[in-house]
Amino acid sequence: MNKRIIASAATTAVIIAAAGTAIAATSTTTNGSNYTPLTSYRLFDSHPTPNTIQIIPVAGQDGVPADATAAVVNLTVTAPQTSGYLVAWANGHPRPNPASNVDFAAGQTIANQATVPINHGQINLENVSGGTAQVTVDLEGYYEPAAPAYTPPQTISQTLAGVASVNTGGSFNSRATQVGTVTLPAGSYLVTVSAKATPIVQSDPTAQVFPSIHLYDQPKNPSFAGDVLQVGNGALESGAYTAADAYYSNSGVVTLTAATTMYVYAFGYDSNDGEGTYALDGVTVTATPVNVTGTSATTAPTAPVTTPPASSAPTHSAPPASATIPPTTIPPTSATAEAN
Repeated sequence: MNKRIIASAATTAVIIAAAGTAIAATSTTTNGSNYTPLTSYRLFDSHPTPNTIQIIPVAGQDGVPADATAAVVNLTVTAPQTSGYLVAWANGHPRPNPASNVDFAAGQTIANQATVPINHGQINLENVSGGTAQVTVDLEGYYEPAAPAYTPPQTISQTLAGVASVNTGGSFNSRATQVGTVTLPAGSYLVTVSAKATPIVQSDPTAQVFPSIHLYDQPKNPSFAGDVLQVGNGALESGAYTAADAYYSNSGVVTLTAATTMYVYAFGYDSNDGEGTYALDGVTVTATPVNVTGTSATTAPTAPVTTPPASSAPTHSAPPASATIPPTTIPPTSATAEAN
């Protein structure tokens, strides 16, 4: 079982002498560390030469990972020839002085537990005394860096200013109006577009106006055929007579392999099949990060997309006010959008 240990600054290695005397310690940073206890595992059992540094490998022993930052060990001294002390510290660093993990007297058997910083996957150990002793080091657990704290995905929402006059009918390339741009980092998003339009009185006062909002990953140009981000392309949620407001809303999932600027265009048509205008009060684009598997560079569509007509005159008719319009999704990357 893992325990998550949070330290607000540097955590001091536990180096406590026998007989209850606290000695100076080596410090190591363990901010946001996980502790993993182990069944006691012997790392070292020998009669080391006094006053000589012993280098003890820890990483790779009994499952200790290479990035382990500290080891919890039991240090035992048996039958020392003289009095002295044991000290353990991080490999590659000077021995802390004064410092001790276990103080012992001649002939005494004594043990103590310590948390020792690991460096280069190793710890150092020294018998500081005038004679030999049997020294054992048993591994009881280790610390390793904790995974970064979870950061919930952030929804990106941007509201673009309205446009006083947006065209309906005719050629998208020549008559669609750019409202603005929205830039998203790489990732997969559920992109939702919503807009409100105020019809401008046309020659036919009974005409219904249907706004539409189109997102693309490139600006339109004379040879523009659309590409990738066709969220809401041709989806007409609702229309209104010239005396009422009209609303538009649609969504789709896109996957971006790099940060991408989306170009937002307003277009539409009215039910008299002629070219007209409406006032766009504003457009809101909301992108919520999502997990997507098994999709291409954009997303798999679930319904065909209705595109603006290729000719200068619209070829589609407005649905009746009571009609239910099916949702529109995004075509795959290879799909084309509007023709000239």
